[in-house]
Parts: sequence; structure tokens; C-alpha cells
Amino acid sequence: GREKGPVSGYDCRNSKGDFSVKERKDGPPPGRVITVRLTARCQNSCAHCCFECSSERTETMSVETARMVRETFEGETKWLNVMGGELTLLKNYPSLLEELHFVALRVVTNGWWVDKEDARRLLLETVRSLTQSGPPVYIGVSRDRFHPKGVGERAFDCRR
Repeated sequence: GREKGPVSGYDCRNSKGDFSVKERKDGPPPGRVITVRLTARCQNSCAHCCFECSSERTETMSVETARMVRETFEGETKWLNVMGGELTLLKNYPSLLEELHFVALRVVTNGWWVDKEDARRLLLETVRSLTQSGPPVYIGVSRDRFHPKGVGERAFDCRR
């Protein structure tokens, strides 16, 4: 079920309390947006990371938890922001995205995969396949002074 969360809206946690779904009513895209964090694992350990993600973190969302997100929020939102950590490090991320694809998705990534042909192909094929079968899926690439230079720019160019 849903419980009032500490920020705003709702905060649904898995049994370990590691992952949450928080309601946002501001910012792009417009309207009610739910943010889903799939993992705390990331190859970077950015000092600014509010989730304290790193390569040492191993927590990941299960398909069962993704299903709970669907059951809880289907019909209540038009968008999900899907982020991590770096979700593309998860072997099962295509299955997680498929389960969460009951609405449009904005997948946030640091773009590490841009120079890795197999990883790049998997992400782009997953996004294309999901978009062809339902609501749109957008890739949001972190491009800022905190992430490795050039990666975000190359990832941005790659998705066109």
C-alpha cells in the first residue's frame, strides 16, 4: 500500500526500504510524475549524488517490486522517471522497463554505454521496442560538470 512520504506525495518502499516511488507535481514533463529508482549501483561515486550511489552498492529493484509500482500507480500518472544509480548496469533492466512501461518513461542514464557497442545496442533496441509497443520512452543523459567529460555529449549524439 501507500504511505505518506517524507518529501511530498507518496513513498512506496520495497520490503528492505531501499527503493521508493515519490510523487512530483513540478518540473518537466508537466503533470504528475512518479520517480522510480531501480538501483543504487553506479560506476561513479559522485559527491553530489543524493542517493549515495556507487560501485560498492548492490541494491536493485526486483521485477516483483516493479510490478507493485505498476499495480499501485497505473491510472494515476502519465509519466515515470526511471533512474538509479546507473540502471543500464543491471542485467535485467529491459525486464524492469517492460514492467514499468504502463505509461511514458523518462530513463535517466550517465551515458557510460556510448562507447560500449553491446550495451548501447541493448539500450537503444529496448527503448525502440518499448516505444513501438506503447507509450514513448525517452532517454535523459546526465550532462553536467559532475559527470565524466564528453560521455554525456557522445550519448546525446548517439540517440538521434
